[in-house]
Amino acid sequence: GDYMPLFAKKTVGPTLNRDGTVELDNGCLDDFVAKNPRVVVMFYRSTCGHSMKMDPIYVQLCSEMKGPIGFCKVSTPTNMELVRRLAIKGTPTFVFYVGGKETGRAVGERTKEALKAEIERGTNAG
Repeated sequence: GDYMPLFAKKTVGPTLNRDGTVELDNGCLDDFVAKNPRVVVMFYRSTCGHSMKMDPIYVQLCSEMKGPIGFCKVSTPTNMELVRRLAIKGTPTFVFYVGGKETGRAVGERTKEALKAEIERGTNAG
């Protein structure tokens, strides 16, 4: 029948956050990065003061710059596999991709202007 088996693996995929950013996880980051020419991923922890201070800035930049650039978020506590594979050391860490390849990263708090400049630099590289 159509019923979901009880232990079905929950589907992973990009989900749109209410703030306009896209939430990614272990299972879909690579695919999302491969499909989108320019991507910024914010690795964050909701218990991290620096992450929470940067979040509204990131969301503002998302609304101003998204379109050509995919603005994504990854929660580090629930995606340790990715954190290890990408060697994410602290939060927030912003990772830039162009054409499926990492072109740079920015770690820690920034002013909006500084982060915007780094996103522009990172997503125009390649």
